Amino acid sequence: MKTLYLLRHAKSSWGDPGLPDHERRLNARGRSAAEAMGRHLAGRKPPAAAILASTARRVAETLEILLPAASLDSLPVTRDRGLYLAEPPALLGRLRQAPAEAESLLMVGHNPGLHDFALRLAGEVTPETWPARERLREAYPTCALAVIAFPLADDWRDIGWGDGRLEDFVTPKSLV
Repeated sequence: MKTLYLLRHAKSSWGDPGLPDHERRLNARGRSAAEAMGRHLAGRKPPAAAILASTARRVAETLEILLPAASLDSLPVTRDRGLYLAEPPALLGRLRQAPAEAESLLMVGHNPGLHDFALRLAGEVTPETWPARERLREAYPTCALAVIAFPLADDWRDIGWGDGRLEDFVTPKSLV
C-alpha cells in the first residue's frame, strides 16, 4: 500500500510587488504554520520515505522549517520545476515516476492544481472519511495536508484517478 502526503506550501508574503512569484518568501504566519504542520507530520504513520517538491522559494522555506519539526530532515528532497503551479495531469505524471520502493511520499506544491489533484485522486469515501472529504472540497488553504492511501497500489506507476482513499485532511487552523 502506498501513502501520499500532499502538502500545499505555507503562507507567503506579497510585501514586495516587484518580486517574481517563484521567489516569494514565507511570512510570519507561514513559518508558524510550517512548524505546526511539521510536528503533526512527525506523528503520522507511515512516515514519508521520499520528498518531491516544487522549486519555488516558498516551498523550499516551508520544507526548511517543516522537515526538522517532523524529524524528516535526513530525507533528500527532489526539487522539480515542473511542479511549480502544475495542473493535475502533470502532477499525476510526476507521481507515477516516484521510486517504487518508497511506500510513502511527501509531495509539496501549489494551488489550484494541488487541490484539484487531491480531489481527483481520492475516490473512495467511507463514513469515517466523509468529514475530511467535505473539508477538502471547501478549500485547500496554505500549509494544508491531505493524506491519501492507495490500498491496492504496489507501485506509484499503478495509481490513477479515483484510486485513493482520503485518510485525513489537516489545516493549520485545526492544529491550534
